[in-house]
Parts: sequence; C-alpha cells; structure tokens
Amino acid sequence: MATPPPSSANAGRAELATLLASATQAYALKNYPHAANIYSEATALQAELQGEMNTDNADLLYAYGRCLYHVAVSQSDVLGGRVAAQKKKGKRRRTATKKDPVNNEIVEDGNLASAAVDAKNEGTKHGDAAASKQPYFQITGDDAGWDSSDDEDEEDEEAADDDDEDEETAQAEDQAAEEEEDDFATAYEILDLARVLFLQKLEAMAQEGKGKGKASEDGAIRQVKDKLADTHDLQGEISLENERFTDAITDSRASLVLKQEIFPKESSIVAEAHYKLSLALEFASVTTQKGPDGEPQEGQEAQVDEAMRKEAAVHMEAAIESSRLRVERETSTLSSLEPAQAANKAKELGEVKEIIKDMEQRVRCE
Repeated sequence: MATPPPSSANAGRAELATLLASATQAYALKNYPHAANIYSEATALQAELQGEMNTDNADLLYAYGRCLYHVAVSQSDVLGGRVAAQKKKGKRRRTATKKDPVNNEIVEDGNLASAAVDAKNEGTKHGDAAASKQPYFQITGDDAGWDSSDDEDEEDEEAADDDDEDEETAQAEDQAAEEEEDDFATAYEILDLARVLFLQKLEAMAQEGKGKGKASEDGAIRQVKDKLADTHDLQGEISLENERFTDAITDSRASLVLKQEIFPKESSIVAEAHYKLSLALEFASVTTQKGPDGEPQEGQEAQVDEAMRKEAAVHMEAAIESSRLRVERETSTLSSLEPAQAANKAKELGEVKEIIKDMEQRVRCE
C-alpha cells in the first residue's frame, strides 16, 4: 500500500480523530448502530493510513467489534431472545381455533379457557350488564335469521388473514434473526483480527523489552493483556449466543488465564471469568443429536459429559471463593470510609452475597 503524502496523511489523521471522538460519544450514549457506522469508517481510514495489519490498529478494531456485539445483542433483545427466535424459525403452521362460548370470540385453542375467565372477570368487575354490552368482539344481527354458512365463511376469511399476518411476522423475524447472526459473525471476525494484532503486539513488546526496565515493560504489557483478555471474553460471549459452546470454552479459558495474570484472586473480574467458563462448560457438557433442520430430534436422550460437568463445578466454586475473598477484604475497609460511602459499599457487598448464594445453589444442583 502506497504511503499517503504528508499533507494528505495529516488531513487523514485529523479526520480520524474527529471520527473517533464521534464514535466514542455515540457509544457512551448507547447509540450502538450509529457508533458502529462511525467505527466502520474510522477503521477503514486507519487501515489506509497505517496499513491493515499494523498492530496499532488493534485498539480501534476491538472498539468496533465490541460495538457490533452490542448491536447484535440489542437485536436479540428485540426478538425476545435469540434462542426463542430460532425455535420459531421453520415451525410456522396454522393454529387450531375454537369459539369462545362467552363472547363468540375466535381464540387460539390453548387460550380458550383464559379468554372465558377474562370475560367472566370483566363482568364481575364492571357488572354483568355492562360486560354483556362490551364483549371482545361485538356480535349484532337477528339470531333467527343467522346464516351459519356466512359465519363459517367469515371465520375462514379471518383465519386466512391471520395466516397471512403470521407468515409476514415469521418472515420479518427470520430476517431479523439473519441480520442478528450477521452482526454477531461480523463482530467475531473484527474481534479476531484485533486478537491477532494484540498477540503480535505482545510478541514485539517482549522482544523490545529485553534488557530494558522491568517496571515500564510490565505496565505496557499489562494494558495489552487486559485488552486481549477482553477480546477473548467478547468472542466467548458471541460463541455462547451462537451455541458454539466448544469455541466459547476456548475463548473463556484464554480470557481467564490472562485475567489471572493481571488481577488478584479476589477481583470481581476473575470471579466473573470463572463463572463464564463454568457456564460454557456446563452448556457444552450436554449434547443431543440434531436433524437436518438443526433442531434436536424427538425421542433422543441427551448425552452428558460428566468430566466437563465436574470442571464446570470446579470453576463455579472458584468464582464463589473469589467473591467471598472480595467480601472479606472490602468489609474490613468499611470502618475507614465516610458514612455515605460505607453505606453504598455495604449495599454493594450485600448484592455480592446474593450472587454467592445463587452460585452455591447452582453448584448444589449440578
């Protein structure tokens, strides 16, 4: 790649600084889609200025990948959860309907009883006369001259309209799920490039640091290891979202190793890393045979890897121990704090104790 002329390079660096400021502001405001668009433009410009594989690009690539991850998560939340959306995919069918005897309402088979109960409750609340005047669907006409065939035709038309609406909803959800998968996949790829560059940066720093001052070397290396650990952590989260549990274990383990190198045992960061690795191991320990559509086959018993479950329990216990150490250490400092600070800290530690109870319960259930 040709090096831009000095004047062009200076203009490019000024534009890059403006883009980064805008992206940082949008990210802070949790406007992740807008921030992702700006980060995309910034990474392209930085690659043009410095070259695609320059290790100095790692931080910006990490920020871009992290932002894309939040975009994908927000899409997942809109769908009501990624797993739920996937279960709906490919399983659309016409819903059996029955008529509510209270209000002549066409309801789904499974909701018949609840519709009748709701109507009864409505009558009790507002008076039977008022309730009878305001059913869910108002039916008018001469009962003696009621044409049952017309009634059936109308029901068929309503059912057909409902089918069309269901199909449109299904298509919209499937498209949203595909876009979400694309966001997760893109985030993973961007983060993976950041991971490679962080590793190359660590290797270069190790070579340059030979024979130099240990303190300055350790500080700089710690910062890069911290970012590398966060990169692995996010990749592990993405793998969990996509149910790639083996990959989630690999990244969660790598993140834990790095965090143990730079944070004390009682750090909440270490406890969280143990917890996430435990979850990945627990999910991966149970496998079921799947059919061509990717769904578990009915009648197939799940296979459980007991060794993996035991390792999951070990890391959950490590997370508990780390959290207990944190509570002990920070409780001992409460007396030295101002009253307001001590109250806030005590409240925070109370929440940690609740988390410990939840983790203990999970270990007992395994």
